[in-house]
Amino acid sequence: MWPPGFFPRLHFLPNSLCLLFLLLNVSTFSFAGTARLSGTIFTIGPDRVQTLWPNVRITLRNLSSGRELSTVSNDLGEYSFVGILPGDYEVSVTLASFASATKQITLESGAPATVDFQLLPQKQSESITVTANPTGIDTSSSSGGGPVLTTTMLKSLVRLNDDFQEALPLLPGVLRGPDGLIRINGGNANQANALINNASIGDPFTGQPALRLPNAAVDSMRVLSNPFSAQFGDFSSGVIEVTTRGGGDEWKWLFEDPVPRFRWIDYSTHGVESLTPHLAFSGPLIKGKLYIFQSLYYGYDTLRTPSLPNPKNVRVDQRVNTQTQLDWDINPSHRLTAILTVDPQNTNYANINTFNPEPVTNDFRHRGFFTSVSDRWILSSGGFVQSLFSVKQLNFSLFPEDPQPGVMTLFPEQNSGSFFESQHRDTWLYQWTQALHLRPLTCFGRHLLTFGYAFSRSTYDGTISNLPVRVLREDGTVASEITYGSPLSSSASKNNVAVYLQDNWQLFSRLTLDLGVRLEHDSLSSDTLDVGPRIGFVFAPTKDNRTAIRGGLGLFYDKIPLNVAIFPGFPAQIITLFAADGITPLQGPTTYTHIIATNNGAFRLPYSLGATLQFDWQLHQNLLFRLGYEHREGYREFYLNPVAATALQPAQLQLLNSGTQPTTNSSQCFAGIPPRALAS
Repeated sequence: MWPPGFFPRLHFLPNSLCLLFLLLNVSTFSFAGTARLSGTIFTIGPDRVQTLWPNVRITLRNLSSGRELSTVSNDLGEYSFVGILPGDYEVSVTLASFASATKQITLESGAPATVDFQLLPQKQSESITVTANPTGIDTSSSSGGGPVLTTTMLKSLVRLNDDFQEALPLLPGVLRGPDGLIRINGGNANQANALINNASIGDPFTGQPALRLPNAAVDSMRVLSNPFSAQFGDFSSGVIEVTTRGGGDEWKWLFEDPVPRFRWIDYSTHGVESLTPHLAFSGPLIKGKLYIFQSLYYGYDTLRTPSLPNPKNVRVDQRVNTQTQLDWDINPSHRLTAILTVDPQNTNYANINTFNPEPVTNDFRHRGFFTSVSDRWILSSGGFVQSLFSVKQLNFSLFPEDPQPGVMTLFPEQNSGSFFESQHRDTWLYQWTQALHLRPLTCFGRHLLTFGYAFSRSTYDGTISNLPVRVLREDGTVASEITYGSPLSSSASKNNVAVYLQDNWQLFSRLTLDLGVRLEHDSLSSDTLDVGPRIGFVFAPTKDNRTAIRGGLGLFYDKIPLNVAIFPGFPAQIITLFAADGITPLQGPTTYTHIIATNNGAFRLPYSLGATLQFDWQLHQNLLFRLGYEHREGYREFYLNPVAATALQPAQLQLLNSGTQPTTNSSQCFAGIPPRALAS
């Protein structure tokens, strides 16, 4: 754990240091001479319609060194090898029931090459072509066709040292709310599930994403609203899916933004306004075996409130982020990837605004780490096994800025006193998942089956305490006063188990169904088993692969945050109302006891019912027309209900589990560049 003074307060910089920063004000990205190979695996049916083949094994062998690399094609039948040395190579494709295909190619530095393979049944001759990337709409799955933000796109859209969540509002259906939190498909921030390399990075206490990751460490990211694949769970509004970057066969370097930006008041400097240096590098630790990607970032930012007098009118954020990824190629079919992210952050005057000057604000400290180890084993006949273990720890403290806090006074024009709340919480999240992705099977069409299971354990320990709050009228008299019960330490834990089955069933070349079911149990839920069926489809009405109609319907179960489980342990509010003179009690003091007002005090998992219908028409290679509609209904939402005292029961603040979120209907209609064209 870092000491309180881990982050220095930067009030000035020596002139010599400023000169050094100016000399270094060149963002350098050193690219060594590496090559890239990609392509598509497909077949041509009797109707001359192209069928793409996922989970096909592709092997790349260097003819000089004999070194081999293997990968599998994705849902679009696409594969790629990046960061490889120039030279002569042999590319081979293996898939059961089809003839093996092999091609030799010379890869040159800085010149991406494309090798597409048309597979033919065994005992027939093979056809191999070297062509440009295929055009057309993604018709591989009902969740396809959505935009994906890649490294290349992020370089031109956002700062690479910004957090990846800063880029999410660029995607359809994603908004940043007034509280600064990301909202997907009309849901709350804690109703989404954020995944980094298939591991959740949510805070078990709040359910919200709780990890910063610089865009420079991101290989790709996308947002799925109503994904009909059963592998996704713990959400009711959408999924954020991020994959991180790894190293290649040559060293690459990035150093940017080393120069501080100073704060100016009355034509003179007043400390540093912003400083965000960022260093990243990647390359081979052991050529052909072990690779590293390393990102180091320090951020110091201030956010000014113009309505408050200088200089005490800024929020101060200080943070450090380090992201390390190691990729170990055990053999051509076996890769182990380990990630460690450390993300400490200090924020002073966090809620400063027109009504809350510095003394009334709060500070918070964020300490923690995220680590994961994933293993991918490519099977000899196609398909692969993916295993993942991850650990996430978060230590969070919130406290008043005033070192000697007292009563917080709320006044119509401006508040005074000190912030009223203190929190300290420590959470751990352990995850283990494993999935078997079978090679394509043929039975009344092509089947792409996935079997998987997931186990997670979350724990929480912490304390919450509150100081009195006094509410004043415009004339300065006391309208009400709120005090709280004694601070209490609390703890909670839960286990979650899920099993799922998914089938991407291509009935014929222009119609594909996504059929899936997810079975899960949350130890905080009174239900023995929650069953979430999902069905999606994609249909190409024309043979030119330029139009697609996709949609689906699914039941999506969310999670139960641990702050719900400890609700009775929150300090109770004691409210007293005063007459117009501000002295005579009018009502109270009334104690609102925290009560779980569900049936037998038990919880049930919130869920949503989602449906999607979308039409895509590729007017030109770089022009796509899309018309879409999404529907979402939320059930079993958690909400609070204050109940006044009666002759039969005392006043209560009730937590209920029966809320219904208003139906969300959203539509989109646009013409723009297709996602595949953007990513190329």
